[in-house]
Amino acid sequence: MTERLRKQLMGSTELYDPNMMGNQLPQFGPIEGVEVGAVFESRAECARKGVHPRNVAGIAGIQKDGAYSICLSSGYEDDKDDGDFFVYTGTGGQQDSFSVSKKQVADQSFEHKDNYALLKSVETKRPVRVVRGPNPRSKYAPVQYYRYDGLYTVEKAYLDKGKSQFTVCKYELRRLPGQRPIPINPDFNTRKRK
Repeated sequence: MTERLRKQLMGSTELYDPNMMGNQLPQFGPIEGVEVGAVFESRAECARKGVHPRNVAGIAGIQKDGAYSICLSSGYEDDKDDGDFFVYTGTGGQQDSFSVSKKQVADQSFEHKDNYALLKSVETKRPVRVVRGPNPRSKYAPVQYYRYDGLYTVEKAYLDKGKSQFTVCKYELRRLPGQRPIPINPDFNTRKRK
């Protein structure tokens, strides 16, 4: 049931829910009044502020111009987060993206409209806003809530075999210089050993 609802929401032709964002339209670059490091209690709050206008999907953008923003959390087993640089996995191919396992059960492709939008960002070089959510595998992720970590560019996009042996869309993103440093979770190594 949950996965069916998620697919209906993701399959919607709406780029954003106008009720979530008030009068704001999705835009590239920084959002006026939102500082790097701002913390949001939910994805819905990120959407209301216009930082990441998708309440469920991890990629927000349009195929013609590229991605506005992404949410990097513990959603995909093939993500790798090194702070100023990370490898991000595209969307799709999970039986239930709300499950704990996060395992792929099918291939991804750039034909998916969100994956294509992030692929287009390699060409356009427009900066992508990055929101980090909780992820026990990353020392750069907040323990709870969602944090706006600034602007990144998508340097590369390619198809690769993932840990579960399915094809996944991978993107390499690098943070633009001159932004406030990303906080490091001081309890990360302690949590990792537990």
